[in-house]
Order: sequence, then C-alpha cells, then structure tokens
Amino acid sequence: MHVDDGREARVLMVDHELRELVLGTIGLQGQIPASIGNLTKLQTFIASGDSLTGILPPEMGQLSNLQWLGLAENQI
Repeated sequence: MHVDDGREARVLMVDHELRELVLGTIGLQGQIPASIGNLTKLQTFIASGDSLTGILPPEMGQLSNLQWLGLAENQI
C-alpha cells in the first residue's frame, strides 16, 4: 500500500495484540499486504474511502477474531 502522494505506507513494528486498525480516507492505494494475517488479535479493520485495489489476500482468513471489516469505496 502507499499514500496517494507516492509515499509507501509501511509499518515497521506492529503490536501483535493490535485489535483495531482504522485507515479510512487517508489516501491509501494499492493492495492490502499479506502480512495483515499476522495481526491475529485484530477485531476491526477499516480502510473505507481509499483507493485500494486487487483482491483480499488469503492471509485475511487467519483473522479469526475479525468482527468488523470496512472496505467500502475502494476497488477491491
């Protein structure tokens, strides 16, 4: 993923206990990285109103605690 001004969105260190990730309307572009599957405690993932493309990575199937997925207004 990258921000619409060309900068790459990169998370150098992610807390594996992260439960909520809200990235909506910040200009993200590209695909959701497979590494999202490492966030096994994630309950909420919102990236609505961005410019995400492609398909959901199969690794999202590892998010057994995910209760809310918001991806509206993307090209997925």
